[in-house]
Amino acid sequence: MRFLCKTDLYFLMIRVLGYREDDPPDNPRVDPKFHGWLCGELEKPINTIYLLPRDHTKSTTAGVCRVIQRVLKIVNISILLASRTLGRSKALMGEIRAHLSNVALIFLFPDRLVADPVNSSKKGKFKWTDEGLKVKCTRVRSDDTVWVTGIGKTITGFHPDEIVLDDIIDQETVATETQSNKSKMWWEYLQPIASTRCIFTVLGTFYDDFDLYHELLAKIDKEIQEKGSARFRVIKRPVEDSEAMDGSGKFLYSYYNQTHLAEKREDIANDRVFFNQYYNVTRTDTDKIFRLNYQEYEKYPGELHQYERICTVDPGFSKSKSADNTGITICLYDLRNRVWVELSKRYKVTVVELLNLLYTFDEEYNFDSIGIESGTWQDAIQDIFDYIISSEGRKVLPIFPLKTGTHVDAKYRRIVGTAGYLDKGIVRLRGDTDKDEGYTADLKTEMYYFSSNSRQKDDVLDSFAMQKLIHIWGDVEEEIVKKKTLSPEEELEQWRKQFDTVGLALARKRKSQKILARW
Repeated sequence: MRFLCKTDLYFLMIRVLGYREDDPPDNPRVDPKFHGWLCGELEKPINTIYLLPRDHTKSTTAGVCRVIQRVLKIVNISILLASRTLGRSKALMGEIRAHLSNVALIFLFPDRLVADPVNSSKKGKFKWTDEGLKVKCTRVRSDDTVWVTGIGKTITGFHPDEIVLDDIIDQETVATETQSNKSKMWWEYLQPIASTRCIFTVLGTFYDDFDLYHELLAKIDKEIQEKGSARFRVIKRPVEDSEAMDGSGKFLYSYYNQTHLAEKREDIANDRVFFNQYYNVTRTDTDKIFRLNYQEYEKYPGELHQYERICTVDPGFSKSKSADNTGITICLYDLRNRVWVELSKRYKVTVVELLNLLYTFDEEYNFDSIGIESGTWQDAIQDIFDYIISSEGRKVLPIFPLKTGTHVDAKYRRIVGTAGYLDKGIVRLRGDTDKDEGYTADLKTEMYYFSSNSRQKDDVLDSFAMQKLIHIWGDVEEEIVKKKTLSPEEELEQWRKQFDTVGLALARKRKSQKILARW
């Protein structure tokens, strides 16, 4: 049993750790063919990038089961387990700790595992937390046996023997250039802290043509062309092998079928995201509304009082539901009706918090107008605003309700109508330096994922589009071709040449007579 646990990852997964082949659909289901193949690949000590579809239990297989096997197999090993957030990494660590507390494993590996790790941790003998754990070792080292972190976190004093990166990018980390670069910089940051013979295991799916995985693939291809081989190998598989990508082919994971795949596509409701995450292909031009070639600025030119200042709000609450995401957009309009988007963000606020937020923004911008969707304004906001303003004697903000339309496609048409203005540079977005304090990062994210069949979050995007209901967009100082000024005699002569048919007939007659006389 000890030998099989150390040498056969699939055996450890189903026979000892308890991941069964006959689990119901709501639990991880082990596929002998797919997971048998994946376990065999994971046991090879080779730097590998695995690009596999979502919902194929790759995190459980590689991020949990394989890490446990390496802990049992290699004495004094140190493994770094990282995901896109520290919280996600801690969740994987919780699963690992639960398995390493298993009585069967403790019985099989008394030389590696502690009988009561929780109490031993309290006594200071072994570390056993949600961020790191230690098992029995034959030498002292500062590194934990397994420790976790999130993308962007600083690591000091540790040099892991193996690094497992599980889904370190998502839709938030590729939607803006700032966030996309953040993941790439962290990847570069990891390289020098790894030990000399560190093994990298990278698990993920595509999100965009310019994400970290595409950059790594490009570097690997270049390395192969120049040196004949690369430090990393790449294993990339689609959910099924049909060229039509319609579910008619042979599925990688036996749990999936054409019906199940169609349900996933409907749930995601965005073909761009679906084909990235299940087929590992990017379909950039098929259903993209916003081309993201927008112009950015750091500071609007001139002084604030030279602009018309307008705020629009897409509220995330009503009488029938509690607080949800509220989109707020602040735009400045110059004399040429160009739009300078100062802020476009998503907030989770109550009615009172929204009012306080608007007062905070008004202190900075001194709004000319604040537009709020009329239905929500009348149902859930107006009475509270009026009471607070009257009872506290606060300034009356220039708020008025916006009629956004009752047609089922009104919002979609309103949002799509803004794309051309971004392409022409009429709308310009304030640049972002950090996601948490970004001015327009949420807007860029929603534009990135908005498509012809999208049901993604669009609170910020709609608050941005509502600006067109208040102010004209467009350049009014385009060059005007002036007509030449004519005298009354010249105007009469021009009219005769164009419209006086009798005069034209007589002129032709006189011309004919002169020709005949000369002849």
